[in-house]
Amino acid sequence: MHLLTNIFAQKFKTSALALVFLFPILMAIVGSAVSTIYLLLFILGTIYIKRLVPTLSTQEKTVLIGFIVVFFIYLLGMINSDDVYNGFKKLGKFSYFLLSAPVFFLFRYYQQPMLKAFYIGTTLSGFTLLIYLLLNSGSTGAYHSIMYGDFSMLIVGVNILLSLLASFKKTDKILLALSGLSALSASLIVGAKGSWVALPLLFLMLLYLLVTQKKIRFKIMAICTSIVLTIGITVNAFPGQTIDRFNTAISSTSQFVENENDNKKQQVGTASERFIFWKAAINTVKKYPFFGSGSGDFRLELRRFTKAYPQYNVIGDDYGSAHNIFFEWLALFGIVGFLALMASVFLLPLRFFFQVIKDNPKKLWVGLAGIWIILSSMVFGLTETWIVRSAPNGVYMFFMLSLMAFSVNNAKIESNETFV
Repeated sequence: MHLLTNIFAQKFKTSALALVFLFPILMAIVGSAVSTIYLLLFILGTIYIKRLVPTLSTQEKTVLIGFIVVFFIYLLGMINSDDVYNGFKKLGKFSYFLLSAPVFFLFRYYQQPMLKAFYIGTTLSGFTLLIYLLLNSGSTGAYHSIMYGDFSMLIVGVNILLSLLASFKKTDKILLALSGLSALSASLIVGAKGSWVALPLLFLMLLYLLVTQKKIRFKIMAICTSIVLTIGITVNAFPGQTIDRFNTAISSTSQFVENENDNKKQQVGTASERFIFWKAAINTVKKYPFFGSGSGDFRLELRRFTKAYPQYNVIGDDYGSAHNIFFEWLALFGIVGFLALMASVFLLPLRFFFQVIKDNPKKLWVGLAGIWIILSSMVFGLTETWIVRSAPNGVYMFFMLSLMAFSVNNAKIESNETFV
């Protein structure tokens, strides 16, 4: 009986580590992989939650409660919603936050063996992102180009910080750095301009390391040089997807401003359309400043806005979001809901990782990687309402929970213990 229990425990452990390993790889190429793997991790964590549950610190409890609150903020937003049907459809997108605790318990229990699976998975992910993109001449079949670019940029920061700060072998660190540079090329080639804006954040982190970590200054300068060279090579090799798209965005923005000044009807364009969405969101906030218009599809607010202001009626009925997390939260949930969501999704986890850096210098890579995930996701949110989509929510929560688990020194590590 004891032998059977040990065999089952090993299979349980293997399943959990395999899912952690596969997550960053499959998130790059299979659209449904994020939802499926996250759900499986939740199921594994729930089955043995009584045996997995650790003693949580106050900071951990605060972050996990904040994640759970996100789901209920959205649910409460349906009280004053005029779009209850779409509100319930979108509610499922927030289940990743609701299901966070069992997944975190699982990650904490297998902290040490999971780190290796995490490292190998993220290393392969950077190469996979670029190879898949080149072989398919785009991200079609996996994700929309915006999400693909965002996922790629997340991997850039995680792998580069790991390569500089984690206690891995030299070969492993080189592979991580090369993987990060491959992911950078993928993010540039796919043309997701919003993700490029996160690059200055990474350079600021590298500057911080350059000032504080004297022993690795040469490595940091080598990484910075490699990033610049990668950008230059990629832009020259793929000018249509990079510099041309950037110029088109600038032209569209200039045209929008010109039409605004001349009180002309706006034209269709990726940049001008976003400005219209944001104006519609601001208009909604003015009408419902405290609690917003309610959870649901932003399409309803867009229709009302374009009907009232015909000069902006060029976007059609295909869009259902403000393409900006912050404007959309303000419009749908008002100032009260916006502040609650900001605190739960971003600020509480951000405080957690700053505390990690302060309390444990050996976990510097964890703290900086966590801060990178949060700040870069906030940057992505400037041009894309990623939180109303399943895949980005799953990716955000996977990296948040795994990095939180890695930050703990005294986590309960599975060794000879079994699920008895």
